[in-house]
Amino acid sequence: MTCVSSSAVEQAVECIVSRRYVKTQRTLIELEVRRAEATITRRIGLNDAVISRGAASRLIRLQTWIDGASLTEYNADGL
Repeated sequence: MTCVSSSAVEQAVECIVSRRYVKTQRTLIELEVRRAEATITRRIGLNDAVISRGAASRLIRLQTWIDGASLTEYNADGL
């Protein structure tokens, strides 16, 4: 469905129902929010993840990892 324009939605649904479609692999992103060695939440997303403190934006330290290996740390209000 990611490649379908809004004008072709009806035709795309018909193709899905009749099993005439091509599936492609997609990479997922996993987000884990931790505080003092405790996991607060864990989520999986397709393109991005948003961490928000609400209306008041403050700097936080973000540690980023890829496949278990440390990538870098950021002091930012988002990544």
